[in-house]
Amino acid sequence: MSYQAEEMDLRTFFHQNYQYTIPRYQRNYVWTEKEWEILIEDIFYAVKNHQKHFLGSFISKKSNSSSNGYKRELIDGQQRLITLNVILFSLIYLLKVYSEKFSSSRIGDRIEVLSDFICFKDEQSVEEVLKLNLENDEYLKLSELSLRDNNIEIYDAFFKKKDTISIVFTYFVEKFRKLLFENENNLDLFINFQKTLLDIKIISITADNYLEANTLFEIVNARGIPLKTMELLKNYLLRFSDDYKILDVENNNWNEMLGNLSDANIDCDIYLHHFMQMYYNYTGTKDKMYSFIKETEKASSDENKRNLFACLVNYHKLYIDISQNYSNIRLYEYILLKKIRLLFPLVLSLEIQFKRNILSKKNYNHYLEMILCFMIGFNLNKSTTNNINPYIIEYSHNIYLANNFSTVEKEFYSFMKKISKYYPSNKKMKELIKEIRYSNKNKTAKNINSSVLKFLLQPRYLEITKGEDWLDYNFDKMNVEHILPDDMVNENTWKIGNLLLLSKKFNNKLKNADYSVKRKKLLSYNEPYARNFAEKNEVFTEEKILRETKILNDYIFKTYNFDVNEIDQMNNKILNQKYISFIQKNEKAQEVYYTKGIESLIQMFDNMEECQELKLEGALQE
Repeated sequence: MSYQAEEMDLRTFFHQNYQYTIPRYQRNYVWTEKEWEILIEDIFYAVKNHQKHFLGSFISKKSNSSSNGYKRELIDGQQRLITLNVILFSLIYLLKVYSEKFSSSRIGDRIEVLSDFICFKDEQSVEEVLKLNLENDEYLKLSELSLRDNNIEIYDAFFKKKDTISIVFTYFVEKFRKLLFENENNLDLFINFQKTLLDIKIISITADNYLEANTLFEIVNARGIPLKTMELLKNYLLRFSDDYKILDVENNNWNEMLGNLSDANIDCDIYLHHFMQMYYNYTGTKDKMYSFIKETEKASSDENKRNLFACLVNYHKLYIDISQNYSNIRLYEYILLKKIRLLFPLVLSLEIQFKRNILSKKNYNHYLEMILCFMIGFNLNKSTTNNINPYIIEYSHNIYLANNFSTVEKEFYSFMKKISKYYPSNKKMKELIKEIRYSNKNKTAKNINSSVLKFLLQPRYLEITKGEDWLDYNFDKMNVEHILPDDMVNENTWKIGNLLLLSKKFNNKLKNADYSVKRKKLLSYNEPYARNFAEKNEVFTEEKILRETKILNDYIFKTYNFDVNEIDQMNNKILNQKYISFIQKNEKAQEVYYTKGIESLIQMFDNMEECQELKLEGALQE
């Protein structure tokens, strides 16, 4: 690896006639008051104790153009270099403000010294060149004011603006005003601060190409906010784009993605982890993601790397939809309710295939319903997710790679077959449902929380009130009410048949009243399920609790039963040798199978067999 590394102070670094540019793919300026405060404290500590401060390394790449030999692309050090330049702007401003208080020649000398660190003269064009060329209007205006204008009133506009650079500038102006200029010896203190600032030690590392620069960037732990894997990945992937117009678009798309994930309170590295499980069949941990991608993509074409970039950006909105359940899908609601994030790669792969029109709406909904039914039984059985996580990763990858419906179908049913061994038997499932208990009085008896209970009962309530168009249940704002009072020792009062879902406001009116009092209020309640219940139960006893419990238990089993027989039958059909042979010998059969799946293929096969039998019968009759 060819690079030059040199230890130097900031004075030497700024006196070099190099212009540093920040690549478009780099993250935005993200330092906040926390980082500014730490930097200032470190410098003043060095002033007080006559020490030298070390600010880490700055990594840059040489320009490829001989005519732009003074240009360097800054790969690492963006946050610190922008901050240092704004510090210079703020110090120059304050010197201008306090110029009347001191000898104008001393002030002029100080301003000239600091200005020399902001720009230099190009030997060929004799034009002034900014040492940090930042594509930011406010930064460029401040640079111009610092170098040219002594009219401090022009600066006033910056103190009212809310853009990042103006906020940083305002912070340092106020900070240095208090620390350096509001005492008798302020100019001497300023001179000591300036000297300590410029004496700060750094290591300047210059590489010949992007590969070396980015390799060094990963190795060196410079001062600053730790980069997330997604930020490292952005730097790595965008360097394979040479077209600046495309680079701008891709950079904006990436930043929009990070903003969308942040707005949805999603850690971008968690999204990346789930994406990689689907995209690569990645089974590693989050801290190894970047090294895995680099190693995997090392020999791949630039086009493949750009495809990875595009997929990450394109699929993030689908991921957000799943994580926020914007589509109002029952499975997604349950995933969020139970915090089953390990399912995200699988449902993302199905969502992608649906958006690709490989999965029909009917099959897509059916697959999601099957996963939901499995997970409800799986959770009621208190099974551990470690058992199914490897299968989720493997088959989310296989489904994602599929380019036709038959492959999606085959992989999905193969996945369901693998995990079906962790689903309780029908007998066990009925027992688990029968054992559902909910009590606020006896916490040890309670084995289900109100959110899951409301989720299980939702379809029943919606089914009973079907056709009531005006009705809009908000189950999040409903409470679980015990019809007969919740009792510390009476098991029957904990059973599901003794429970009603009611609005919190109405539930508070009932409190612990007798059933006769509750019934009168329920009859007047503007909600069909509760009113229906009161109409058919003039009195309510423990015997009726048992009857209602049986009805609801049977309903829950029927609604959420995971049909293991369907899984076995579908896998047997897919693997049936006669259908495989039929596909191999018949082009039309291939088309039907790839686009419509095994059931349509079997229908075609049966129809053709029937035709052949009719032809054979006709030939025999002749």
